[in-house]
Order: sequence, then C-alpha cells, then structure tokens
Amino acid sequence: MLLVSIAFALLLPACSVRDADSSKRDSVVAPEPTAIAPPPVTDLRKAEYSLRWKPFQSLTTVSEVAMWLRTHAQLSADAQQEPAVEVRYFRLSASGPEPSPVRAILRRRGDRSWTYKVRGSDVVPPRAAALVGCDDAAVEGEWDVALDPSGSVFKRTASLSCDVEGTSGKPGSLSASAPPRPCAIRMERMRIPWESHKDVKIEHWTFRPSRSAPPMELLEVSWKGKNKPEDEAAFRQLIKGMPVGTDDRPPSKEELAEACDALG
Repeated sequence: MLLVSIAFALLLPACSVRDADSSKRDSVVAPEPTAIAPPPVTDLRKAEYSLRWKPFQSLTTVSEVAMWLRTHAQLSADAQQEPAVEVRYFRLSASGPEPSPVRAILRRRGDRSWTYKVRGSDVVPPRAAALVGCDDAAVEGEWDVALDPSGSVFKRTASLSCDVEGTSGKPGSLSASAPPRPCAIRMERMRIPWESHKDVKIEHWTFRPSRSAPPMELLEVSWKGKNKPEDEAAFRQLIKGMPVGTDDRPPSKEELAEACDALG
C-alpha cells in the first residue's frame, strides 16, 4: 500500500501555460482545485476497454475504422464527428521521488477542458490523497483495460480522474508550477452509438515533436462499460477480426507523448 503522503505529492496540478497557437502571450491556468476523498479501489465498478494501434497499414483513419465497425459489428451509421482539437500534456511537480506504481497526469483538450488523473499499475490506494481539480460528483473511478489485436488483455490499471471546464482559476495553496510539455498533439474523435450501450469512441492522435522529427500517430477504439466479464467479452467481440497489425503491446497515449517530448 502506498503512503498517502507520497500519492498526495503527485497531485499538484494547478498550472500556468502559454497557448502555443495564439499570437498573444496570455497566461492560462487550470481551474482552482478542491480536495475530495476518492472511492476505495473496490468501488471501481466501471471499466474503459480499448484497442490501440499505429496506423501504418490497413485501417489508417477514423472514417475507415467507423466503416469497418458498421460493416463487421453492425454499429449504427449515425456517427458524430467532433472537431479536431489540440491536446497538451503538462509536467507535474512533485516534492519527493515519484513511486513507479502510481502516476499523476494533467492534460488539456482545446482551450478549456482539463483532465486530472491518477493511475496505478495494479490498484489505486484505497485512501490515496485527495484527487484535486473537481468536486465529489465529478470524480470517476474505473479500470483501464487495454487489449491487443488478438483480443487478449495485456494491461489492466486502476484510475481516478475528473474533467474540469475553465480557462482560469485561483490555484491557492496547490500552486506548483506545471509547465506545458513540448510535444504538440492533435486529436480527432468520432462517436458511434452502440445499441443500449454507451457510444463507441474512435480517436486519431497525432504527436508532433518541436524539432524536424516526423510525427507519430495512434488510433484507438474505446468503450466505457462495467468491470465485469460480460462487458469485456462484448468489447472483445466488437473488435474481433479488426485488421490493426500484430503489435502485442501497443503504446498508450501517455507513452507516445513522452517519446515525442524526448524528440523535442
């Protein structure tokens, strides 16, 4: 069990960033954080199932993936295409050494949407220090379940997260600097209804280093259900036979962002 004080050190997300796409030198900070007590890991009854791959062959665009799902999984043709947005990860400060089993993540989508997340390699400590950035009702605890192209689960991690909307705030006592990381990221998303289930999401992520290195890309199909065998089997059936290559350990978005940072 990780110490509460160590987990708390990871969660200092108030930040001040520069909007790279603006000619103005405006300062943007994350919304004011409020401390809440996360649920015990035993209460994580939800799960997000995902399949990721590098789009170098076969299915290479969101539209191609959507067409395959309609044809092979009989998903609805009533898809919702969302505008592409810039995604930026931020470098969180910690007052002590970061323990490998738990990671804290801060990212912004577009100009207003912030996500705070703490993820454990096995489990999130039952009483990890307060997750900051949202109130009780906004916290979501779930298992992140990553499948490989064969349908086998190769990574299962627990996470607590929340989404916050806002362009400015008052960091207060949790005002540790969190500068933007160098990689410029673009994300395109499409949602497709799946009968009585929640929508299936298709995302295309493009990671562009600040130097002249070529961009890196990642496609992902994901769906949020319950943490139970029936839902895992349903997602496995949904992606069965999808031609996405043979990479048995596809990288996560965070891993590609780190690789992109290293090139920048």
